[in-house]
Amino acid sequence: MWEALQVGGYRFVKPVTIASFLVSAVMLFLAISPIPPNWPWNIPLVIVAIFGAVTMVVCGLLWFDTPRAGPCPAALAIVPYSRTENLHLMRAQPVEPYCAKCTCPGCGDHATHRVRKPTEGEPDWSTAIRGCRVCEREWAQH
Repeated sequence: MWEALQVGGYRFVKPVTIASFLVSAVMLFLAISPIPPNWPWNIPLVIVAIFGAVTMVVCGLLWFDTPRAGPCPAALAIVPYSRTENLHLMRAQPVEPYCAKCTCPGCGDHATHRVRKPTEGEPDWSTAIRGCRVCEREWAQH
């Protein structure tokens, strides 16, 4: 979002503001002027002038608007999981089926994570232990 707000505003707002001002002024002049025969065209010309004026006001406000998003926030630091945290979380987790590509329950990284065989102290039902490379979270899969 911060990169999008720093590109210099809206691209077509300045020319649309100027064009809608000119259209609105010309339509109002033609609707009010006594150039004959203008009576049947007065109502459509005034309607176009009003639409041009509304467009000019909206685009003019966008043209002079300067978005203030503030500084870009710093990325959160990922703290790796310890072996005891992993064992505690694995014992409490429900049975999860094995799939080649899955989401890490710790950081949400969706990738093909490392796979190893379960060791002592890990759930008995597990046939594979997945390990995330980002946060070092391990979880069991069947």
